[in-house]
Amino acid sequence: MTDAELYRALLGGRHEMFCGLAEELAAALHQESVALVAGDAAEGFNPGHDVTRLLVNAAVARLRAGGAPPIDNRDFPLHGAPAAGAGREGDAEIRLQLDPAALARKLAAARSYPGLEHEVESALARFGAGAFATECLREVRYGMAIDEVIAHPPAYEAHGEERVAAGIYREVLRHRSHVAPLAARLHAWAAAPVAGTVR
Repeated sequence: MTDAELYRALLGGRHEMFCGLAEELAAALHQESVALVAGDAAEGFNPGHDVTRLLVNAAVARLRAGGAPPIDNRDFPLHGAPAAGAGREGDAEIRLQLDPAALARKLAAARSYPGLEHEVESALARFGAGAFATECLREVRYGMAIDEVIAHPPAYEAHGEERVAAGIYREVLRHRSHVAPLAARLHAWAAAPVAGTVR
């Protein structure tokens, strides 16, 4: 799904499509007996990252509701400093230190990923290559309540307002109007009774 497709789905309130994605993810996690999942942090910078976090949290909660073994749910920043701590009282983090060879492989993989060249170079310019030698996987406890961990209004709203003013977008994607209702729908989906074992 491209960013444009994701934004259209959010603007159009296509919540059932996102529930379907969460269901696919839950099924894959269950089928592979995943014990730890790590994904995008909710940072309020890019709605795609925040929605990805909602999907992971919903899938993990749905499996828990269905009686599956608990999954250790972790996030990592994609816009903030790579080794940023959780910053939430009582949360635990896993820190992994990469040796020079592993860091070189990581940077080569990031630089070769089509479509993300600008983001990769921007992150390297802001933090320096050495900052990416530390992997920080932060414990996720907030579930669907990403309001608790992002700034309001989120940065992507200001970016959207600039794009609307420039005539590039027709409508600003808003957290309260578009992302928060999806979070509520995914919360209801994840909490709904599960018949038998989660697929």
